[in-house]
Amino acid sequence: MKKEQMKRKTPHWASVFLLCLIAFSYSCKDDTVSTGGYDPSKPVVFRDFSPEEGSIRTKFYIYGENFGTDISKIHVSIGGQVAYTIGSSGTEIYCMVPRRAFDGVVKVSIESADGSSEVNYEFEKRFSYVSKTSVGTLCGKVDEQGNAANIDGTFDEAGFVSAEWMLLDTFGVEKYLYVSHPGSCIRKIDLAKEEVSTMITNGQGAFKSMQYMTFDMKGDTIFVIDDNGENNKERMAISFLLRSENFRKAQPYIYDRCGYSVYYHPLNECLYYNTWWKSALQKAVYDPSIKGMAGQEVIPVYEGRDDRSYISGHPSGKFMYILGAQCVFKSKFNTTTKEFQTPIIFAGRFNEWGYVDGQGEQARFDTPVQGTFVKNEDYVREGKEDVYDFYLCDRNNHCIRKITPEGFVSTFAGRGSTSSDGQIQGHIDGDLRKEARFNQPMGIVYDEETRTFYIGERDNHRIRTITVE
Repeated sequence: MKKEQMKRKTPHWASVFLLCLIAFSYSCKDDTVSTGGYDPSKPVVFRDFSPEEGSIRTKFYIYGENFGTDISKIHVSIGGQVAYTIGSSGTEIYCMVPRRAFDGVVKVSIESADGSSEVNYEFEKRFSYVSKTSVGTLCGKVDEQGNAANIDGTFDEAGFVSAEWMLLDTFGVEKYLYVSHPGSCIRKIDLAKEEVSTMITNGQGAFKSMQYMTFDMKGDTIFVIDDNGENNKERMAISFLLRSENFRKAQPYIYDRCGYSVYYHPLNECLYYNTWWKSALQKAVYDPSIKGMAGQEVIPVYEGRDDRSYISGHPSGKFMYILGAQCVFKSKFNTTTKEFQTPIIFAGRFNEWGYVDGQGEQARFDTPVQGTFVKNEDYVREGKEDVYDFYLCDRNNHCIRKITPEGFVSTFAGRGSTSSDGQIQGHIDGDLRKEARFNQPMGIVYDEETRTFYIGERDNHRIRTITVE
């Protein structure tokens, strides 16, 4: 039997008086009373919902009468998880299926216009939730010609000229994404409020082309590295932004040649970064002659080659991966010398482009860029020493690759929707491999709590998601 219950928030003796008052107010067309909620003088009818089966982000509709149109007064849960309500016509509620809605119980709570009463309802039938790891779109848009602009606003309004390097902020109560647009600005994505804003511009921070960002251990400071285009130490290469200043003011940290990625090491609490020349790994050290921080070369990454590369430090601090020259290098941290050692090729082959899944040097990449480590609970149960897989953006292969601790490379997402045009890039959401397409993925981070990847795309001008279940 269907369950419906109306809860009065006013004392019982005042209920009749209140209903009469509301009816009188409506009859007099009193504009001070909102008509967005349901009408308590009429029954709220729940008829059905559709579809009866689906996965995360499936469009979900509830049918009936007298729902009201104010979505702030309509609350839907599916499987015990809050469903995001998008709209209501009064006879139809439109929302999205939340993640992990496993038990399928559909509940609705609707408040009256003035908040004096509410109706609670639970459907007899259950929604059948299909567990699925899939690719979605968080925000970003283009016009009919495929052009984009940097636009602040809600997720529906926001635009990105280029969404590239990413940083996830989980140090506070709320979670934020920071996205750098080289040559333009750093954007802030408020995941709770679903809003995008500009945090700092190139001009405000005296940058030329902002690249990687990283936090210190406490999350109080963001370090930003700049591709300043210089072969001298007269221009700022790394700046820092303080949380106490809302990360809106850039202050010089190191003057050096151009750089591309930056990493704060958890064991020796030092900042590492790299340059163009041999892609050498540098460490920030205190220089008493300038009474400030300066770069000290640790190891060259390339021999006989100058190029950029990108650093990704393991959460344990025991090693780092360095992505560049179409391969992934591995540099171990020597706990005796307290320094990183000469890197060796871990996956791919030096300067050989291609697209091949396989073990170690059998694999092929085409411009691997930012990556992120993700704990694998199977490895934890198996008692492995390294319990993290590594996921990276393979930019010109338009996909996300995965590397196991043993060095096996596979394609995790992208290059789907096979068609006769032979294209592998595009903007298509859906199944990881069968449907999803990316276009120049550049930045990637992972939220361990929600098991969600966030991916910045250069040519799709969007922030994409991969939700793991």
